[in-house]
Amino acid sequence: MDWYNSWDNFIIKFVESDGITTSIGFVLTFWGCSIAYKGLKTWRQQVIEQPKIELAREIVEQFYNMKDLIARARCPFISFSPDEVRKYYERKDLTDYQAGLAYRLMILDKSFDQIQAFQKLRNKAKVVYSKEIENCFFEINKILNLFKQACKSMMEETSTKSLAEMYGKKMQKEFSERVYEKEENDATNIKIREVIEEVEYNLKPIYKAKSIEWKKLKSETKDKTNDQ
Repeated sequence: MDWYNSWDNFIIKFVESDGITTSIGFVLTFWGCSIAYKGLKTWRQQVIEQPKIELAREIVEQFYNMKDLIARARCPFISFSPDEVRKYYERKDLTDYQAGLAYRLMILDKSFDQIQAFQKLRNKAKVVYSKEIENCFFEINKILNLFKQACKSMMEETSTKSLAEMYGKKMQKEFSERVYEKEENDATNIKIREVIEEVEYNLKPIYKAKSIEWKKLKSETKDKTNDQ
């Protein structure tokens, strides 16, 4: 039939005109470009994106570490040795009450390396992400400084002169609220939660795709696991 002859002629002309060679060359070129693109994409992810992902994780982790540290220092129920505190600060004159306040400062002083690691992240975060994140670091530092100031001010109280007489009842109350955790939703805890929520809102999407989704075991699965 005519269409058979036409197809045969097309094949002959295609071969004679080096069509196969051209097509193979095109395929190989496309394949090579695809490999190069994937290689470039992998390189970009490893060299450029991966450090950003790791830094985002580290920043969020450090904010949670600071939250835990502040919670330890503000815990209303603590067990400590007044003599240990006096020895640490070389202050034999401290009363037990003053030593209790100094112990809270000692918790921070002994965590100096942790606090410094947090501070060093601030400039990295500002350069890699946004200057706005610096405000979050500032808020945590502000909480730490106000806590230290309140502890030191309360330590000035003596048997002859009360804190209220020195600073007024309003400041006395503020000092106490900064130092001692009154409840889960006190002003300090609320502020820390707000800061961490803002940090997570901006940084979590960067590493979320690389995170493992934690799933709770169903009761049937738990039973099977226990049986094993």
